[in-house]
Amino acid sequence: MFDEHRRPAWRLFYLLAIVLVGVCWGQSPATTTISDVVYRADGTLAGGTLLISWPTFSTSSGQAVAAGRKSVTLGAGGTLSVALVPNTGSTPAGTFYTVVYQLDDGTVKTEFWIVPATSPATIAAVRTLLGSGSSAVLASGSGSFVSKAGDSMTGPLQLPGDPVAPNQAADKHYVDSGLAVKADVISGVVPSGQLGNGVANSGVCLHGDSSWEACGSSSNAVSIQNVPVDTTAPSDNEVITYVASSGKYEPRAGSGVTAGMAATKYSSDFNWSQSPSTSLSTAGAKAVNLPACVAGVLGSEPQYYVYVAGTGTPEAVLVTGGTCNGDGQPGRVRLVEERVTQLEKSEIRRGVYDRIVNAVITVAISAAIAMHDRWSFK
Repeated sequence: MFDEHRRPAWRLFYLLAIVLVGVCWGQSPATTTISDVVYRADGTLAGGTLLISWPTFSTSSGQAVAAGRKSVTLGAGGTLSVALVPNTGSTPAGTFYTVVYQLDDGTVKTEFWIVPATSPATIAAVRTLLGSGSSAVLASGSGSFVSKAGDSMTGPLQLPGDPVAPNQAADKHYVDSGLAVKADVISGVVPSGQLGNGVANSGVCLHGDSSWEACGSSSNAVSIQNVPVDTTAPSDNEVITYVASSGKYEPRAGSGVTAGMAATKYSSDFNWSQSPSTSLSTAGAKAVNLPACVAGVLGSEPQYYVYVAGTGTPEAVLVTGGTCNGDGQPGRVRLVEERVTQLEKSEIRRGVYDRIVNAVITVAISAAIAMHDRWSFK
C-alpha cells in the first residue's frame, strides 16, 4: 500500500527530473550546416557516401563534444547537407574533422574540415590541408612541428644519419668526423699535441698528410706533387721537366732547343771547307762522308745547309740526317735529293753548252780555212 501523503513528494521528484532534462537539452552545442553540391573530376554530379569522423574536443565556448563518426549519403544531383559542431578555436588546438569520400564510381579520397560558427558554410569554406594552417599542423602526430618557413626549437633535432647529398643537413657525428683529421689553429699556432711524432728542424718538416719528411725548398726540392725530383743538378740551358720513362723530374734542354741551337754562333764558326770523295754525278739522295765533322756540323740538326761547289753550279744543300756530331771525328751527312738532282741537271746543261760552243768554234775555223784557201789560189 502506498501512503497517499507521500504522493506529492514523488511528483515533485519527477518534475525536477523533467526540468533538468529540459535544461540539458537547452545547452546542446550549436551546429553549422555544410551545404554544397559535390562534383566528380570530369564535372559530372557525384553520388555516394561521406564518412565523417572526429576526436574528442571542446568548443570555443567550453562545451564538450565526444569522439564519434557519421555517414552522410549524397542526395540527388550530388547535394550535400550535414550539420556539425564548429571546431574553430576548439580545444585541443588543431582539432579537425576527417572526411572520406566514397563515391559510387569507385573514387575514394580523404580531406580535412575546420567548421566555422557561421552557418551555412560550403565545402570550400571548411576544407583545409595538413600543413596549410596552424591548427591542422598541430593536430598531425599529436604534437608540435617545426615550420618550414623557420622556427625555434626547445630541444635537439635527431637526424637519421650522416648526409649523403650536398643539400642534406649535417649532424654532429659528421662534423666531428671531418674535424678529427684536421689540425686546430690556436692564435695562429697548431697545438703541440697535434703535431704527431716528430720535431721540426732544418731538414725535417710536417707534411700535409701528418707525416714528418724532408723539407722541400725552391733550391733543393725533393718532390713536386709527390713526384720525385732527380738529384742531378741541371747545367746551362737545361730545365727541370717530367720524364715518364723514369717517373720523376729530370734536367733536360730547355724549350726543345738543342745544345747546338742554344750556343751563340758567329760566321767564322762556319768557315770550313772539305773535299770529300763522294760523287754527286748520279741522281738520288747522297750520303757524303766527311773526314772530320767540325763544330756545328750535326747530322741531327734541323734546317741545316752546307754549300756544295766544284763542277756545275754552286748552291746550298739541305742536310737531312747523318752521323756527324760536330766533334771533329769522321762522320756522314745526308743531302736532300731535290738539291742533288738540281745540281746534276746543272752539270748536264753545262756539258751540252760546252759541246755546242766547241761545235760552233770548230765550224767557224773550218769555214775560215776554206775561204782562205780559195782566195789564196786566185
